[in-house]
Amino acid sequence: MSSASDFRKSPVDGEASTIAGYLRSQDHRPLFVQGDAAAVLAGVPDSCVDCAMTSPPYWGQRSYAGGGIGLEETWQHYIDHLLAVFHQLKRVLKPIGSFWLNIGDAYERKNLLGLPWRVALAMTDRDGWVLRNSVIWNKVKGGPDNAKDKLRNVHENLFHFVSPSASTFPPSTLSTPRKDRSEAATEHIVERRGCQCCRASSCYNRGRGHGRRWQVGLSRGVVLARIG
Repeated sequence: MSSASDFRKSPVDGEASTIAGYLRSQDHRPLFVQGDAAAVLAGVPDSCVDCAMTSPPYWGQRSYAGGGIGLEETWQHYIDHLLAVFHQLKRVLKPIGSFWLNIGDAYERKNLLGLPWRVALAMTDRDGWVLRNSVIWNKVKGGPDNAKDKLRNVHENLFHFVSPSASTFPPSTLSTPRKDRSEAATEHIVERRGCQCCRASSCYNRGRGHGRRWQVGLSRGVVLARIG
């Protein structure tokens, strides 16, 4: 577990110089920078980030005392604000960099807006991002929902973006480890219960890539994750 001394925080003023100095250093402690996301990113040098991941505030879901993203009058303005941030993020990503975006949906007058895909398509159509994957985060139990006229939402979208100049990453970085037949059969029983495969070996093909449905849940306070 990290202690407070293991982290550094950028001062309010001079973020750009602080970030540039941090990138030149050999310091591996995380650097936390507080401020407007688009403004802070504007001070980050080009092509210096390997991977970015964020889950921005969902539109109309929370009330923040200081304002910010998620409190726009319309969902169109919400998308505009997100794209302003992601435009700067695209600039600071390395050519081999990846951007993972988790974003939830919202309703307007009982109509499901489809915001995750509206954002994803706006990023590709308006700002030139390349959408490589759409992953379904299966939330297992999901959140509470007292609505009487719709199904309960138990998943969210997780999008994987790269820049148009992105090169490929080694398949081994996202492939399932090789397993012998006895181990695969055991995992088939324990972890794949209820799957429609006829044989365990077909569930764990040698060197196969991970699938686009990720199941993440909580058990006794421990985060459990399965990718398949």
